[in-house]
Amino acid sequence: KLELRFIYGDAKGVVIQLGEHVGSGGAPCYADLNELLGKHTAILGSTGSGKSGTVAAVIHSILERGEIAQHTHWHPQVIILDPHNEYGKAFPKHQRLSTDEGTLKLPYWLLDLEESLSLFIGKTEFAATSQSNIIKNALIYVREQTAERLGLDKSQLTVDSPVPYILGSAEGLDHFGCKGGVLYEEGLIGAINIQRPDGKDKNKHEDFSKVVRKIDSLLKDGRL
Repeated sequence: KLELRFIYGDAKGVVIQLGEHVGSGGAPCYADLNELLGKHTAILGSTGSGKSGTVAAVIHSILERGEIAQHTHWHPQVIILDPHNEYGKAFPKHQRLSTDEGTLKLPYWLLDLEESLSLFIGKTEFAATSQSNIIKNALIYVREQTAERLGLDKSQLTVDSPVPYILGSAEGLDHFGCKGGVLYEEGLIGAINIQRPDGKDKNKHEDFSKVVRKIDSLLKDGRL
């Protein structure tokens, strides 16, 4: 027991109890409050192992420390950044500091190349080199177009530069990127179309059409 106390801490000093060590018959585990809050602390574990519950238990231990130690004045101010709303039920007396859910809007043009590939191509086909190159070339093209309009130095641009651009529309496009027999060249979709090969070989146009279809499906997604 002395050895376990040495490893998992003892109840002396400014400590809080984190829980019990299951593998040693329930030996209590303590944390020095000054060390815990004075440094960065990480709680690690696989999915479903109870990380959120552990965080809640630690915070409850901090809140209850004053009563256990019989402090007359104990009013810790704890701020939880809770984007997934995991901790509301664990702290029924909590006070919400922000109630503006849904007001954050991230423009698609702010995404860098890797994020754009993940959005426009998807993780399942992330390694599709030809499609990745199509998006990369199109992004450079439309960002440079905007840079010219804004009077920015194109030589300073990269594919990741957060320069606004429009997406265009896939409505009415045929398999070869044409609308009414004319190649559509507006926005990102247009920048994809101008990379297409000559001729009407459907196989050679498939990668380009595939990317356009994916962008079109995103445009029709009401969540985005």
